[in-house]
Amino acid sequence: MILTYLLVAHTFGLLAAVFSRSLPWLAKSCAVLLAGMPFLASAPLPARLYCAFGALLIGARLSEILDCPNLSFGQRIWHVHSIYDTRQIRRSDPQLSSHLFLGAVFYGGLAIAGIWLGLRWAPSLSDGWRTLGRWGGGLVFLYGTIDAADHFLQGIHRALGLIVPPAQNRPILSLTLSEFWSERWNRAVSSWLRDHVFRPTVRVRFRLTPRQRLQLGLAATFIVSGLLHGYLAAVGLEPQLVVLAILFFPVQGLLIAVEQRLRISRCRPAIARTWTLGLMLLTAPLLLEPVMQLLSR
Repeated sequence: MILTYLLVAHTFGLLAAVFSRSLPWLAKSCAVLLAGMPFLASAPLPARLYCAFGALLIGARLSEILDCPNLSFGQRIWHVHSIYDTRQIRRSDPQLSSHLFLGAVFYGGLAIAGIWLGLRWAPSLSDGWRTLGRWGGGLVFLYGTIDAADHFLQGIHRALGLIVPPAQNRPILSLTLSEFWSERWNRAVSSWLRDHVFRPTVRVRFRLTPRQRLQLGLAATFIVSGLLHGYLAAVGLEPQLVVLAILFFPVQGLLIAVEQRLRISRCRPAIARTWTLGLMLLTAPLLLEPVMQLLSR
């Protein structure tokens, strides 16, 4: 069953790439049909999550392909299956990058430690500390997993003679929430949201001031991000947990609007970093609880 889901996901991706130029409506239909598959058939949760992630990836890459009609057939096939924007990939001499693979090992170990803390160690604690331990483990897991995957995939591409733009840029060093989300955390997703949600919203001709348009674009970006993450959560969670996962992102947009009004970026680095890390830790349980529920199933 798992192999069937994997095969179907990649087949739909292939069809979307093949028909993206000649029959764009059919290519879009492939992405929509794939998005519904996790809810239409019974399969192990990992397979359904993979299928859902594949639907989001194919949909995002298809929107970029439709914006770039000059991509060749091979480029379209590659682009629709890559988590990186292939238009930004550069060629170089193949080399084994030890620091990338060592980074993958380090962050992979961090992710495993987070799983152990959240699902093995935390349940042995008293009630109050149990929840904090669970969320703490989830935070370590999430941070480690994404950085490990980014380092590993960068290393593989580098060994093949390809340089890809890093998805992570040491998020823990962020001085503001805006910097965290736009420049350091999962930049592949933030780049897509900026190009396909934020900028089109800002350009809409409403009777708004430039500042109001920016705020509208910010709100739209985080609402769409919340809905996309909520879609993934809906594959394996109850509605109330899905709502938590969705709410986390609009809350981040609201806090960014507040920090811009307070001009946190002009504060001393220690104050700005305390603000950023403090608010992230305070709001993270909205996302961490759904993540830990998924991991425990």
